[in-house]
Amino acid sequence: MRGHCAQTADRRMRSHLKAQTAEFWRDARNTGDGTGISLKQSHELMEKEAGGLGNIGYTRDDLKRYLRTKRERGLKYGETGAMLRYFEEQKLENPSFFHAEQLDCEEQITNIFWADASMLMDYTYFGDVVTFDTTYKTNKEYRPLGVFVGFNQFRQSVIFGATLLYDETIESFKWVFGTFVEAVCGRHSKTIFTDQDAAMAVAISAVMPSTYHGLCTFHIRVNFMKHLGNYYKDGSNLPYRFAECMYEIEDENEFIMACDAMLKEHKLETNEWLCGIYACRKKWAKCFMKGAWTAGMRSTQLSESLNASIKNYLKPDHDLVQFFKHFNRVVDEKRYNKLKAEYHSRQKLPMLGLQQTPVLIQAASIYSPCMFVAFQNEYDELCIT
Repeated sequence: MRGHCAQTADRRMRSHLKAQTAEFWRDARNTGDGTGISLKQSHELMEKEAGGLGNIGYTRDDLKRYLRTKRERGLKYGETGAMLRYFEEQKLENPSFFHAEQLDCEEQITNIFWADASMLMDYTYFGDVVTFDTTYKTNKEYRPLGVFVGFNQFRQSVIFGATLLYDETIESFKWVFGTFVEAVCGRHSKTIFTDQDAAMAVAISAVMPSTYHGLCTFHIRVNFMKHLGNYYKDGSNLPYRFAECMYEIEDENEFIMACDAMLKEHKLETNEWLCGIYACRKKWAKCFMKGAWTAGMRSTQLSESLNASIKNYLKPDHDLVQFFKHFNRVVDEKRYNKLKAEYHSRQKLPMLGLQQTPVLIQAASIYSPCMFVAFQNEYDELCIT
């Protein structure tokens, strides 16, 4: 009798353990689905945790069916419905979450914009200078992802809002920039940097006329290589003369004279690309940007570095809801990096140089380390002159 009871208890224990393992497995699978862990990796992880395949209680095929059912249930109203439900869930968690969708004549969603409460709060502190870039296309519809980016007191990239575009036309960009301004309660940035997209330029001038629109110097150099790359091969001084006009010349008349001399020397007076970039010189040449507040920014490389982070998390076959969840992981990573930088900055004051004046000592106690270094360099240069 005792032996029978022991066997029954043993069976119940194994059944309970298997049930607990199965529940843990489902939780791990759900977590894996949200973090990019593959089905094989998730199954192998559970095998190790449970002490063998026999203790898991599910096969890999069961796992596939479970995941398929879970996703189908999540998308039972279609991707658009699931996306709107996701936005509403975010808004329930925090009423400051902002989202907007543009509809076409058939009431189909075309462009999408969203920004959570922390993005909007960051914009109030760091939104004077913004970059906007749409070079990354990451979802299965191959829609351009546009991100409004700036940098914080640690010179780290910070996201102010994002958009999925149906196309890159003037009307789409007008809607995106207008929606962004609405999301930040009408506060226009002092400066925005973009690439040389003509439709984007028209939209910015129409929606944000008081904002200085600068062209990304990185993209200009890339386009220079594209149109005039052969001048690098023959040892010509053209690339260096062009870089000098872009970064070094500080007088406008000197800039015009240098450009004219450069074009005549290389017989490029009729070159279409150079004529076009010269026409918008006030958006990229240093001498014409003296009155613009740029915070030391001259390009959209903040967006470029963000694109590199996005590639680590996002895949082209993600549906919209998966896309938003994985995009949030990129945002969380950036915020965690800021927390680490803030923690380390509070452990010790920045290192002072040879001069330890009261001004520098006070600045060291107020500024973040990277901002203090910039301030100290300017201070030292001023004292030398």
